[in-house]
Amino acid sequence: MSKKYNFISKKLLIQKYIINKKSILQISKEIMCSRHAIYDRLKKYHINIRIANKTTKQYYCIKCHKKIHYITACYRNKRCISCSLKKRFENPKNHPNYINGASLEKYGKDFTPALKDQIRFKDRYKCQLCGCPQIENLKQLDVHHIDYDKKNNNINNLISLCVICHRKTNYNREFWTNYFKKIMIIRRAYNETNKI
Repeated sequence: MSKKYNFISKKLLIQKYIINKKSILQISKEIMCSRHAIYDRLKKYHINIRIANKTTKQYYCIKCHKKIHYITACYRNKRCISCSLKKRFENPKNHPNYINGASLEKYGKDFTPALKDQIRFKDRYKCQLCGCPQIENLKQLDVHHIDYDKKNNNINNLISLCVICHRKTNYNREFWTNYFKKIMIIRRAYNETNKI
């Protein structure tokens, strides 16, 4: 605490803050110091700090009738957090990642654990985005469909990604499709030059 404000005594604060019931801001303007200095001194001298705009009215969620904060009741949707989330995502179309029900589609029959292992082996057990090896992940790499078509299980459409990188690909799908297609073109060109 700054020695600059040593003139702010406990006696002065009791007189102005408790007896005269002035606010921290009023006291700081009177004695020409910052309101933070007053606040710090109130804490140092163990003087209870009044809560501004404290309301006695109780507010309740319109759905489940749990007690909620007055800011939620006045400025938000008048629901508790759990009811708010339920309402937001009760229709899957409201979810930010919803794309024409693509997440509800099932994978093709040939998308087997053996195919996934083949893709991981082809990618040398490394994430093709960040380069992190599977051993460091402590978990098997995910196999990602480049064109986001779960039925297209062509080897050239599958790529190995770590969990974190795979999550990134759920947003801005057009960008990631183009990005991985370029990677596949470069990989094919590299493989062709090494064969000769």
